[in-house]
Amino acid sequence: MKIKSVCFDLFDTLIDFDFSLMPVVEVEGGTERTTSKNAYDRLYQEGFELPNFFSFHIIWQEISKMVWEERERDVENREIRSIDRFRRLSSRFLNLTDDERELAAKIAMEAHMETLLSATVFYNNRLVMLEKIKDSGFLLGLLSNFDHSNGAMSILEKTGILPFLDVCVISEDEGYRKPRGSVFMNLSKKLNLHPSDILFVGDTFEADVIGAKSVGMQTVWLNKGDKKSLGKDESPDFEIKDVIEVIDLINI
Repeated sequence: MKIKSVCFDLFDTLIDFDFSLMPVVEVEGGTERTTSKNAYDRLYQEGFELPNFFSFHIIWQEISKMVWEERERDVENREIRSIDRFRRLSSRFLNLTDDERELAAKIAMEAHMETLLSATVFYNNRLVMLEKIKDSGFLLGLLSNFDHSNGAMSILEKTGILPFLDVCVISEDEGYRKPRGSVFMNLSKKLNLHPSDILFVGDTFEADVIGAKSVGMQTVWLNKGDKKSLGKDESPDFEIKDVIEVIDLINI
């Protein structure tokens, strides 16, 4: 395999989400793991007039579902920024000035992001992997679908990943999400490499494999759950179950 760079997806590839670490709240007699309670509590502490938590949570779910569905329907793969999501939330509150709505959106967003990122898990053997790849002369890049670039950069710094990266591309900054080919081409441009010189590693078949292959990158599908690919013509070049297997693929 002749490559000059190894590039990774971020969440559930280099860093895992563990939703068992999320706060548990009681909703309609059941329990649910959600970031909404922390956001609600933070807004309440800041003096905002809010409905009861159940009503707030219903609005929270409606807005979240709306954003997810818009992303799924959008054939252009445009990103909806985290702050815009929470502006939609604060617009549902009554008796707020424009400045108060903007402040409420930022407070809710920050509480959500802090809670979400606290439910991540990182294993140090992945730092060892990145160091080996870097020491072997490959450029390292990252391309992530994440609607809050400051949050992504924060977790990259916290885990120690950031110093190993030559290029870091986050969808909020791009305005578009994988699998859109232009975000992969921008990654290639920032690395100053032809796409065929790049090995892209990710866990989401459509976003990571199909997207990277569409511009001519070589692909590694991190398939932890024995999922099936969409078809023979769209098969990844390689398939692994643990991200550190990349070291074996590039023979270092």
